[in-house]
This record gives sequence, structure tokens and C-alpha cells, in this order.
Amino acid sequence: MKGVTQKGFSEIETTPEAMATAIKTLSELKGVGPATATMILQAKSDDIPFMSDEAMLQTFGGDKSKLKYDLKTCQAFLNQIDDIVKLLSKGNF
Repeated sequence: MKGVTQKGFSEIETTPEAMATAIKTLSELKGVGPATATMILQAKSDDIPFMSDEAMLQTFGGDKSKLKYDLKTCQAFLNQIDDIVKLLSKGNF
């Protein structure tokens, strides 16, 4: 368990792809899915967005049908957050 957590923490980077790798690693832990993995990683780094219901609803335009807690949805969430961050950094939001 400690080794998996350390590996996940070492994989933290700011690109959505790297974040997904760290999330996938932590998801190997028993009882830890992508949403819980984002919460654990967010506690370590503010660069990782927490995959909460509220954040997902805002990110996906209020579409409750997109509230799925699998790696595919997590990757889409990370990509959307990355797009929002890029818009905000340009002042285009």
C-alpha cells in the first residue's frame, strides 16, 4: 500500500495525462476509485482537481448523466479542467 501511494505521489505533474497516470496508480488500492484518488492526490498537490459531484456538474454543464466515477470520465474531467485553466490564464472566461 505504501509503495503504491509513493508511486502515485511521484507521478504528480500538471498535464491531464500525467494526472491520469497518478490517479490510475492510486486506484490500484483496495476501495480507491478515481474520485477518491483525486482527493488523495489533491491533498498532496493543489494542481490536481478533486473529482467532486459539484466540480463535475460545473465542468460538464450540469449534465447529471456524466456523473460517472470511472477512469474514462476522470480523463474527460481532467481535460475539461485543463481547458478551463488555459482560458482563465488568457483572461478569456
